[in-house]
Amino acid sequence: MALLLAASVLQRLVGFIRATLFCRWLDASQLGLWDMAFGFLMTATPLMVLALPGCLGRYVEYYRQRGMLGLFLRRTAIVSGLLALCGATAVAMGAGPVAELVFGNRSYRPLVHDLAFALLTVAAFNYLYELAMALRLNRWISLIQLLNSVLFAGLGLGLLILWRNDAQTVIIAYALACAITAAIAFFGFKPWRYAAREERPASLRESFWPRILQYSLWVWAAGAISNLFAVVDRYMVLHWLPPDHGDPLALLGDYHASRLVPMLFVSLAGLCAAMSTPHLSHLWETGQSRHAAEQLNLLTKLLSLGLLVGSTGVLLAGPVLFDTLLAGKYPAGLDIFPITLAYCSCFSLFLLLQNYVLCCEKAYFAGLALACGLFVNVGLNLAWLPVWGLPGAVWATLAANGVALLVLLMINRRLGQPTDAGLLLALVAPLGIALGTGWTLLITAVVLFLALRTNLFIKNAEKQELGVLIRQLLSRKALPAGLASSATCDSSLTSSTPTMELSTQRETKDLPRIPAMPPANFLVTPKESPADETDEAIPPGCGWPNPFFRSREHPPLGHRDPLRVMFIITCMPVGGAERLLLDIVRRMDRRIFAPELCCLKYLGPLGEVLAREIPAFAGLLKHKYDFRVLPRLYRLLRERRIDAVITVGTGGDKMFWGRLAAYLAGVPVVASALHSTGLPDRVEFLNRLLTPLTDAFIAVSPLHARYIIEHEGCAANRTWTIPNGIDTERFSPRPADPRLRASLGLQPEHRVVALVAALRPEKNHELLLQAAPIILAELPQTRFLIVGDGPRRAELHRLARRFGVDHAVIFTGNRDDIPDVLACADLAVLCSHMEANPLALLEALACEKPVVATAVGSVPLHVRDGVTGFLVAPGDARALAAKCLALLLDPELARRMGRAGRQHVLRHGSLERTVAGYQRLITTIYARKCGGAIPESHYFTPATQSTHSSPVPFPAVDDLISPGVETASHG
Repeated sequence: MALLLAASVLQRLVGFIRATLFCRWLDASQLGLWDMAFGFLMTATPLMVLALPGCLGRYVEYYRQRGMLGLFLRRTAIVSGLLALCGATAVAMGAGPVAELVFGNRSYRPLVHDLAFALLTVAAFNYLYELAMALRLNRWISLIQLLNSVLFAGLGLGLLILWRNDAQTVIIAYALACAITAAIAFFGFKPWRYAAREERPASLRESFWPRILQYSLWVWAAGAISNLFAVVDRYMVLHWLPPDHGDPLALLGDYHASRLVPMLFVSLAGLCAAMSTPHLSHLWETGQSRHAAEQLNLLTKLLSLGLLVGSTGVLLAGPVLFDTLLAGKYPAGLDIFPITLAYCSCFSLFLLLQNYVLCCEKAYFAGLALACGLFVNVGLNLAWLPVWGLPGAVWATLAANGVALLVLLMINRRLGQPTDAGLLLALVAPLGIALGTGWTLLITAVVLFLALRTNLFIKNAEKQELGVLIRQLLSRKALPAGLASSATCDSSLTSSTPTMELSTQRETKDLPRIPAMPPANFLVTPKESPADETDEAIPPGCGWPNPFFRSREHPPLGHRDPLRVMFIITCMPVGGAERLLLDIVRRMDRRIFAPELCCLKYLGPLGEVLAREIPAFAGLLKHKYDFRVLPRLYRLLRERRIDAVITVGTGGDKMFWGRLAAYLAGVPVVASALHSTGLPDRVEFLNRLLTPLTDAFIAVSPLHARYIIEHEGCAANRTWTIPNGIDTERFSPRPADPRLRASLGLQPEHRVVALVAALRPEKNHELLLQAAPIILAELPQTRFLIVGDGPRRAELHRLARRFGVDHAVIFTGNRDDIPDVLACADLAVLCSHMEANPLALLEALACEKPVVATAVGSVPLHVRDGVTGFLVAPGDARALAAKCLALLLDPELARRMGRAGRQHVLRHGSLERTVAGYQRLITTIYARKCGGAIPESHYFTPATQSTHSSPVPFPAVDDLISPGVETASHG
C-alpha cells in the first residue's frame, strides 16, 4: 500500500514539473493551443467510445462468475476499437470544422490530424487502464499512471528541445506516451488470458448489449457533464471573448499557467478522496452510516483547512512563481491566480464531499450538481465575458463551482448527512481566497483560531478522534474500520455476538432512521389515540395554483356527476398495499365517486380483478426510460375527464409521471399515498421536485406522517394521516379447522407461532429463526408457520437448517385463506426492521391473536405492550423468544390479549375508517378548488358498495390472492 501511495505522489510530482517546464518553454498562444487540445482529448475520447471502458468495473466480475468474461472482454474491446477508429476518422475528415471548434480557427487543421491519432492512442490507454482497475491489478494501475506521466515528460521535453517548440510537439508526445504505455500494459498483464475461447451462450446473445449499453450510456452522460463542466469556460473564452480583450489563445495560455498549482491541489484532493472512499464505504456497509458521515465531515474540515493554509503560502509565493519559474511570461495569469485557487479549492471539496452520494449508491446526484454548475457557468460567462474579459470567465467558473458544491451539500443533507456550523464554514471559507492575499491570510488565521481554540469549527469529539488517529499513525498501528477509532465504534460490532445476530444488527443500523419510537411500555388509551387525533384533522394546504386548470370542466360539488377518481400504480400484484387499494375502490360511495384504475406497466392479478368492476387501463410505460408515458397519461386523464388522481406507492415512476401528468392535465386533486418508510422505496430527488404540485400526501399512521415530512420531503401542511384498515368481518375469530391443521403438518398437540409477511430482507424472518431454538428448548412441540413467498425463500430454508429448526418450521408459501391459517395459530409475530402500518398485524389482531412484534414504525400504536401483545427491541432474539413463551405457557393471557386486540382493530383499524379518510380527502380538496358543499355521506356509507352497477357481480378473489401476505410496497 505504501508503494502504491508513493507511486501516486511521484506521478503527481512528475506531472507538476512537466507542466511547469511546458509553461516556461512555450509561449502563451502555444500553451493555449495545448490546453484546448488536451481538453478536447479528455472530453471527446469517452464520448466517442460511448463510455464502454467505464462498464468494465461494473461487469467484469458479473461475467467472470458466469464464465463469460472472455466473450465480454472481446466484444467490448472490438466495439470500443471500432468506435474509436470511426471517431478518429470523422475528426480527421472534418478537420476544418473541428479546428474552428477546438482552436477557433480553421488554419489549425494539421493539429486536428494529430488529435485524430491521439484519440486512438488515448482510447487504447483508457481501455487498458479501466481493465486493470476492473481486474483489481493495483500494482499495474499505479505503474500505468506513473509510466504514462514519465514517458509524457520525457518525450515532451525531449521533442521540445530537439524538434519544434510548439503545441503540435506536445500533442504528438502525449499520443506516443499513451501508445507506448498501452503496449506495455497489454503485453504486461496479458488481458488475452482472460479472453480464452468460450462457448457463446444463447442467453447472452439476447441480453448482452441492452444491459451493457444501458449502463454505459449513463456513464457516458455523467462523464459528458463532468468533462464539459471542466472545459466550458475555456470554450466560452475562445468563442465569446470580444476582440478588444486580446488574443483568446494567448489568454488561455495565461489561464493555463494560473491553474498550474491549483490543479495540483485538485489532484491531491482527488487522491485523498479516492483513499477515503474504501474506508467510508466499509463503515457504511458495516451499518455505521452515521459514523461514516461524521468521518466525512471531519475530513472535509481538515481538507478545507489544508487548502486555506496551502493557498496562503502559494499566494505569498505567487510573484516568485510567475516571475522566476514561469519567466514572467503570464502577467494575466498572476492577476487571476487567487480566483483560480479559490475555484479549484471548491472543486477539491466537491471531490471529497461526493463520497457521501457514492456511499448511498446515488452517484448520479453528483452529476446533477455539476449540471447545475455547468448551467450557471454558461449563463454567467455570456454576461461577464464581454464586460470583464478573462477575469469574468474565471469569476463565472468560481460561481459555478460554488453552486455545484452548494447543490451537492443540499442533496447530501436530504440523504441524511449531518451538517453543523463547522462544515458550513469549511465549505464557505475557501471562497474568500478569491479576494487576494490579504483576505486569505485573515480568513486562514480566523479559521485556525476557531479550529484550535474553540469548538465551533472542529468539535471536541472530532478533536479527540483526530488525536487517536495521529497517535495510531505515529505508533504505526492499523486504524480499525478505516478512519474510525475503536473508542467510537459501536459496541455491538466488537462484541462476541454470533454471526447471524451481528449481520442483523448491521442491517438494522444501516436503515433510514424512523422518528424516535415510544418506549416498550407505550400504551395508547382511547382518549390519547394518535389515530383519533390525526384522522379527524384536515391539513389546510394545497399545491401550487395550476394554470392548466379549467374550472368549467369541473363543476362544484352537488352540481355534478360522481367525481372521477383515477388511482395510478405501477401494477397490481398480490400484496398488502394492492389488496388495500382493491378494498378501498370497492367500498367507495358510488353516488359520489366513480373510481378508475391505471397500471403503468401491466394489470397484475388484482388489477385483472378490478378490471371486471371499474374502467382499468394498462401498458402506458413500456420500459424504465419510456418518456412517452407522459403524453399517454396526459391524454388518458383528459379523455376520461378525471377529477382526482391518487398515486399509490412511495417514489418511482407512478408517483412522478402520475402527478406531473395530472398537473398538466389540470386535474383539481393531485395526491400521493405513501406506504413505506424508506425500505426499499424512497421519494427520490426528481419526485421531491414535484412536491409543490401535490395537494396531499397520505401517510398510514401519525409516526409515518412525521417520517415522510422529516425524511421524504413531504409538506407538513399537506400531509394527511389515513390509517390502514382491514375487513373485520373477513378477519374475525373462528375455531381452527382440523383438516387445515393436518394439511399444514400440524398435530393436535402442536403449539403454533405464525409469521405472515413477504419473504423479503426488511421483514427480518431470521430473527424468528434465531428465537426458535430457544422456544423449542422449552416447548419442543412448538411449530412455526411462515406464510408468504419472496426472493429469500431458499436463503431462509438454509438458515432454518443451519439453526437446526427446519423440522419445526413450515413454509406455506402464499395462501388465500389467511384468516383460517391464523385460526390454527396460538400467536403471531412480526420481526420487521421497519414498518409503516402493517396490515398483517391488524389481521392477526382482528382474529384475536396476540402479537409479539419489534417496536418499529407504527407497530406500538397497535401492539400495546402487555395489552394486545408484547413489544421487543429490533434484533433481540432472546426477548422475542421469552415473550412468545410467556404467551404459549399462559393460554388465558393469550386469549385476553387477543380479545383486546380485536377491540382495538374494530375501533382504530377498520376498513370503513380508511375509506372514509380517502373520501374526505378527495371531497375536501375538490371543494376548496371547485366549490360546492361536501356531502355528509363522504364519511362512509356502508351500504353503498352495491349501488355501483358492474358488468359482473363482485368476484370472490380469495382463491386468487393472499390478503395477509404483505409486500414491501406497504411497509
